[in-house]
Amino acid sequence: MRDITSIITEDGELTDAASEQVRTTRGRVRALQGRINSILKGYPGEASEKSGRLCIAAPAGTKINNGVMLGSSVGGGMVFIEPAQIVSLNNELAAARAEAMAAEESVLWELSGRLMGVIVDVETAFNLVGWLDLLSAKVRFGTWLGAIMPQFTPWENVFQSRSGAALEKVQKQQQQQPLWQQQQQLNNDCKESLEPTQHTPHHQHGQHQQQQGGQQAVNWESVSAAAAAGRAAV
Repeated sequence: MRDITSIITEDGELTDAASEQVRTTRGRVRALQGRINSILKGYPGEASEKSGRLCIAAPAGTKINNGVMLGSSVGGGMVFIEPAQIVSLNNELAAARAEAMAAEESVLWELSGRLMGVIVDVETAFNLVGWLDLLSAKVRFGTWLGAIMPQFTPWENVFQSRSGAALEKVQKQQQQQPLWQQQQQLNNDCKESLEPTQHTPHHQHGQHQQQQGGQQAVNWESVSAAAAAGRAAV
């Protein structure tokens, strides 16, 4: 791993120290590019590159003696011209670039072969680093939000009371009448108290009103008692 980090940058590019061949071929590429760019400064337009060949980018209609037209821009406003003076140098540059690419591939193949022997350890380390990176991102995000760490109750303690008073309260609630029975009794009492009175003879009217008034009083007291019991249970 130290060898890899010493010759490969964070961007995934090989450094010149990867091998002697890489250093030599890259040096030749840079030298040829420098010579060509110095020649292009003597032509109208700007130094550019088209299809891997260094050239001049000039407005449409620009004429260069013995120049080779490489193409034009999308709108046709610019043309790419390769002066005859740099044609041979561009050929040498293309060959030097191919040699540099071959040297880089040779180093990469060698490193890949060495990694195959420890690929399992590398994958494990990669997954661990990814998990740590995610954890660090969560912490930074939580700090930015000003969040607090939640406290979870273990599952085995979810249904256990935390004090004697709490246990007493739970037992008392279990001994009380179930809520659905209290609700049913409340509904029955309300229904009985709101039933319409039946027609009775005149001589029994006073007695019926007296009985009805008493019955209504008993029913409403039951309703109030049932409602109070229901609220207490909730």
